[in-house]
Amino acid sequence: MTQNTNATQACAHCGRPIPLTPRYPRRICDACQTLLTDAAGRPVEFFNEDAFGGIIGFYAGTGQQEPYPQLDCQIGSAKFQAQEGRFGGVVVEAVD
Repeated sequence: MTQNTNATQACAHCGRPIPLTPRYPRRICDACQTLLTDAAGRPVEFFNEDAFGGIIGFYAGTGQQEPYPQLDCQIGSAKFQAQEGRFGGVVVEAVD
């Protein structure tokens, strides 16, 4: 069975169309990832730890010098969680 490469799903935060990824149905778009904060409203960002995997968070604007020790994050009152993608990269999904 061939997957339609033009298929899309809605960003779980803003609703804009993003490429379909059935494994991550509640993921958010790259633009929304730039809006992620900790519970106090401080911006955070996530990266792969190294070429072999893993995920690590930092407070944005610190030059990756100040670690953010959690994977939970938010945009306003909406809750999200960062995770390592199956084939690398970072995926952020909405949580209930």
